[in-house]
Amino acid sequence: MRLLRNRVQQLRGARAGATVLEITIASVLLLMTAGMTIRAVVDMRGAATLTTVNSQLSAQGERAMERIMDDLRRSGVANIGLLNYPHMFSAGQAGQGFEHHDHVTAPQAVSEESAEYVTPREIIFLQPADADAPGTAGAGRPDVDVNGQLVWDTREFSYVVVAVNGRNELQRRIDGAAPQVVCRDVEWIRFEDNTQPGAGFLPTDALRVRMALRDVDATGRPIRWETEVVVRLRNG
Repeated sequence: MRLLRNRVQQLRGARAGATVLEITIASVLLLMTAGMTIRAVVDMRGAATLTTVNSQLSAQGERAMERIMDDLRRSGVANIGLLNYPHMFSAGQAGQGFEHHDHVTAPQAVSEESAEYVTPREIIFLQPADADAPGTAGAGRPDVDVNGQLVWDTREFSYVVVAVNGRNELQRRIDGAAPQVVCRDVEWIRFEDNTQPGAGFLPTDALRVRMALRDVDATGRPIRWETEVVVRLRNG
């Protein structure tokens, strides 16, 4: 009887030991599963944040480009006095006769020595004049002179990138003043015509517009969006 009791106790001890081992293994597996689940959730949140920032940059960049294209399609090549339009300039320093458009350049995320650096090239252009009051005959149509030539507005329009409170923004200006914010988080913008080295083939009545936007997600990762379009001017 004593031998039987001892055997029963040994079996109970063995069962208890197996149960503890099983619990330990199950706990380890549970912790591993929890860790993988948390990692998956974090990755999903990161991907969602990345998608959101990309979408925001894309949306505002596309709106800005539509505004630029609409302006330039109505613009054209003109010579007024000794000034030629459109006039493009770099480093915030416009050419002779355009000095009132000079401004401090906006910084980029990379230095000028970096291979990723793009030299900005901003623009000054004219719009056709429209002396007809809204709602009257001829309103909304460009004015022409007695020879059928376009009459240009005396105001100069421009697109420039400047830093405001540590944030780059694309501004549309009139005569170098009265800025309207078109887009923020602009890394650089570049207008090119067929005289620019490396611009490739461009008709004389067309401009290439390139623009890059930059922001960071919630984790501080840089997000970049870039686009390029070719715009036909009214003449050339």
